[in-house]
Formats: sequence, structure tokens, C-alpha cells
Amino acid sequence: MIHSSFQDISVTIYIKPPFKTPDNPLLLGDKKFDMRTSVLVTSYRPLQVWRYNKGFSRLCFENYQHLTKNVENPEEVLYAHLTNVSFQKNSDKYNNVHGGKWQMETFRTYLELNFGLDVANDLYRQFDNIYLASLKSVQNCYSTDSHCFELYGYDIMIDDNFKAWLIEVNASPSLSTTTKEDKKMKKSLINDLLNIVMPSDWLANSKKVGASTCKETKIGFFDLIYDESRDPRAPTYGNRIKKNLNKKPFRNYF
Repeated sequence: MIHSSFQDISVTIYIKPPFKTPDNPLLLGDKKFDMRTSVLVTSYRPLQVWRYNKGFSRLCFENYQHLTKNVENPEEVLYAHLTNVSFQKNSDKYNNVHGGKWQMETFRTYLELNFGLDVANDLYRQFDNIYLASLKSVQNCYSTDSHCFELYGYDIMIDDNFKAWLIEVNASPSLSTTTKEDKKMKKSLINDLLNIVMPSDWLANSKKVGASTCKETKIGFFDLIYDESRDPRAPTYGNRIKKNLNKKPFRNYF
């Protein structure tokens, strides 16, 4: 399905006030996990969003257990609930080879084999909806500078009903690495990102018109998933809207 505009998307972001994580998380091998995905914004007005198709699941090193008031081993409970790598690497069970990380391709294969293609497709569509809804919600809070771009790290949890919960959005996320696969993925991310914000013809343009001049919709492992300048119902931000109205604002790769 290709959406004709942002308004056509049905979005539910699963955050309960006061903030809490789902108490029925989907588990991998009896362990709690979350997803770390990357999104590049090359323009806020008009909004231009690129999704990086690689990422990883961050797993705990202790089996999941529901929180109770009377906890016998508080430290063990923390290692069963907090997925942050900076915390988990202090566990006695920490593995330096895989670092408690599952590549996104492996996770997707796991979903398809165990729960079916439709479940996997729907879950990844929820991810895209979360990216767009969250960025739209802060769009008017950002000053417009065509020479700037922002990389975001999204932390998303999944419950056992296959609903995605937005936990946190990290501006300028850490690109430090803990494993060989991690290093390989992040080097590729940086390379692809630079090819988007500085395409091959960028240096030939004496006007240096900014970070959103890339004419492609796929660069490396990045896909352009939304371009507001192609949305006929979006606010007008100059002539760029008029030139792109014959193009589709959304891409769907599933």
C-alpha cells in the first residue's frame, strides 16, 4: 500500500501516562528486548524522512520476570529488565562476541518463521508510523536550516500482541561499537548517510543548497519513506512542493 498523504496513516503510539513499559513484552528465548532503529531527517519543512533498514535487537542477559514488591535479588531483576548495552555489559553473563544484540534481518526472519509474514509486515509498518507520527508532532518546534540534518535512534519495544511501543527517541545517538557486526553496520550507516546529505553532484553545486538535495529514493540501506514536498495536502514551503506533486510522498517496501 502506498499512502497518498500523511493523513491517511492510522497511528497509535503505545505510551501510557505516567510512562511505563508494557508488562507483557514479546520475549526472545525468555529474555526481554527492545529494538534500536535509525532514522535520518534531511529537512523538517518540508519533512523528509529516511529509514535505515539495518538495526538490532538489544537483549537482556537474565530471563524475564514480572516485577513484584518483594524482590529477592534486585540486581538480577535489573538485568532482566534494562536492555541498555551500557548496563548489560556489566553482567557476569555478558557475551563479548554478540554483545546481546540480534541483527534486524535475523529478527525479521525469526518473526516470519514463527508468526508469519503478515505479522512481520504489520509490525514493520507500525515502526514507520511511529517514525512519521513522532517527527510530525515536533515539526513546528524546529527552526528550518536547509544545511542541517539529524540522525535519530529510536528505541521501540514490542508486546506479545505484536504492538510496537515507542520508548525513546535519541538525537545524535551513540555510534560506538561493541561487536564486529555492530562496527560493520555503523560504518555502513555513516557511509550511506554521507551519500545522502552530500550526493555525488553536491560539490558541483556552487549554491550548496543544503542536506536534502539527493534525488534518489534509496541509498545503500536507507529508504526515503516520506517526502512532504510530494504530499498535495501538506503545507506549502516554497516552489519545491509544486515541482514534486506528481511524485508519491510515501514509499512502502514490504
